Amino acid sequence: MSALKNVIRVLIADEQPVVRFGLKHLIKDDPALVLVGETGNLAELEQSVHESRPDIVLVDPDSENPHSMEILRCICDAKIKVVIYTAKVDQAQIMDYLELGVCGYLLKQSSMQTLLQDIRSANAGNSVLSPAVSSAVVEHIRNHSKEQKADKGPELTGR
Repeated sequence: MSALKNVIRVLIADEQPVVRFGLKHLIKDDPALVLVGETGNLAELEQSVHESRPDIVLVDPDSENPHSMEILRCICDAKIKVVIYTAKVDQAQIMDYLELGVCGYLLKQSSMQTLLQDIRSANAGNSVLSPAVSSAVVEHIRNHSKEQKADKGPELTGR
């Protein structure tokens, strides 16, 4: 029974049945993880989270759902760790989700072993980003920094 206390409770939210199927089997084969729920509909995610009380929500957000940001904000505000798991590398969207409070943004091209390691790392309180996502974040910071310097105008010398 004490071993169950250390198990990471995972909920999957992805509209693609084949992705959920693969993730279910990957999680089932890892003794450190247990699948506590799944949904193919982001609108049902809040209810699924309430019922299953996961440690980690692995979600591919529905960009077509106008309420997806608010749904994920409520989950993050409830101190549940949210990891975005998607195929999309969209710099603005990445920054929006990170500012929202998600603890990770992973790409579906990640290896199975990397995904499992990142779930454990996120559960331990770390931020997890796929390499391409890290690059997008760095690019955003650099561009934002350049914009701020341009807004200040030219630097004056101290004569």
